[in-house]
This record gives sequence, C-alpha cells and structure tokens, in this order.
Amino acid sequence: RIGADSLVGYLDFGATHRGVVEIAGWAGDTQTGEPAERILVFEDRQGVFSHTLGGSRPDVVKVFGKPGLRWTGFHCWFPLAFVRGRPSPVLRVFALHRGTAIELQYSAGYTLGAR
Repeated sequence: RIGADSLVGYLDFGATHRGVVEIAGWAGDTQTGEPAERILVFEDRQGVFSHTLGGSRPDVVKVFGKPGLRWTGFHCWFPLAFVRGRPSPVLRVFALHRGTAIELQYSAGYTLGAR
C-alpha cells in the first residue's frame, strides 16, 4: 500500500563522496509513535539499498510529542557502485512500515534528487 497520513519521514542529508553515498534522516508513524521499519533507496525504479532505523531523534519527539519516535533516525553509507557507479545518481528514498510505504520529504539542499 502506498501512502498513509500518519507515516512521515524527512531526508536531512544526501551526498556522494569518495565512492560512497551517505544519507541521513528520520521516518516514523506520528499517530502510533513507532519508528518506520526501514528505509528503501531506489534509482530508476530499481531498489539499490535498504536499512533499518534506530538512531536517536529527540527533535522528532519534541515536534510530535510521541516518546516512541525517539528511535526514528538513520544515518548510513553504501557503495556508489550500488547505483551502477554513476557519479551523480538520482535517488528516491522511501519509508516502509506495516505494509505501507511513503516517499520521504527532501531537504532544500538535497542534491541526489530528480534534476
């Protein structure tokens, strides 16, 4: 199932450097206060990376008033070769939780998105 009003996420940072893609952000269900189960990264409709969440995000707890959202963060790296070695890949990041997926919102400075 695609989309859910209470499943929300934000990509704070995304960049490539030294042959690695680095991304960071958060995702969770603002109604139940649960972290998303994982994030999925796609390039050209092809899944290239998946990662679980668990980083501390007290800022998210403060905004939504749900203590369970504390562990909604992620900060991960994966080889640029996962995206066919392109020096400037176009990546879309999704959160998955309880059979629902949403595309994360991107920071204004996100450079790996559609051009």
